[in-house]
Amino acid sequence: MLENIDFGYACISSIIKDCSTARTVPLSSFTKIKDDEAKIYRLETVARENLKNIVRLLWHNLAEGINMYRFLLF
Repeated sequence: MLENIDFGYACISSIIKDCSTARTVPLSSFTKIKDDEAKIYRLETVARENLKNIVRLLWHNLAEGINMYRFLLF
């Protein structure tokens, strides 16, 4: 059974702007958020934005005939 699967998108689009799939929440800024609900909201917002951008890139790849996505198993 696979315990760890890392899904990755191994490219940065030079065509689609504002499409980062690797936004993060630095620990230094995360620990400054006092309210637990606000912490969850921040994490969800960043994760949602990353996933939205992955979908944008996948649709772009489909339209351009690019059939590649990387899965790392370890």
